Amino acid sequence: MSLLNQMIRGGLECEIPRAYAPEGMKNALARPRTFRETIADLIAYHEAKIKDLQAVRDSLTPEVETFVEAIQKLG
Repeated sequence: MSLLNQMIRGGLECEIPRAYAPEGMKNALARPRTFRETIADLIAYHEAKIKDLQAVRDSLTPEVETFVEAIQKLG
């Protein structure tokens, strides 16, 4: 099912974890989210994940990278 269909039909895959929800929404009563708000929340959620992954990549030393690649080859 496409991302658009999941969002329209309320698929759980598109719900944003509370940790990434906008500050004003953490303590607010539940109200229907607009399509635009849902897209904005998804973008913010994935941007945060990208920043975390970039930080991990940038902190890798050559020794750690070699070790991780060796572990991946083992299965």
